Amino acid sequence: MRRWHRGRTVLMGDSAHAMLPHHGQGADTTNEDAVTLAARLAADGARDLDGTMRRYQGLRQARARTIQRSAWATNRLLHRPDSVGPDPLARRDARMARFPEDFGWIHAFDATGTVDRALSDPRAA
Repeated sequence: MRRWHRGRTVLMGDSAHAMLPHHGQGADTTNEDAVTLAARLAADGARDLDGTMRRYQGLRQARARTIQRSAWATNRLLHRPDSVGPDPLARRDARMARFPEDFGWIHAFDATGTVDRALSDPRAA
């Protein structure tokens, strides 16, 4: 979605950046959106609502896209294992066994810290 807001209405979570369920991040990204938007509104006030909404989207969009792409890659792994070579299902299962390590970046994200850093840097989104 190109724009997550219009006027005083703003989209969050799946309404702004729907994703496949493979990482279980729909509710988590909604919470991250809420934390980010609340911090932006608290910092910016109502003086430039359009700018505040754009900055909120700017802070959230890259992470949401990264999770979307990762979920699509997981979907391909789960539903279309590479059929070339010996035992494609064993290769898929071996990759799935690494999921906790491979996707630690999703759970290590600090929404509050990200917003705090952005608010302290005037060049940030």
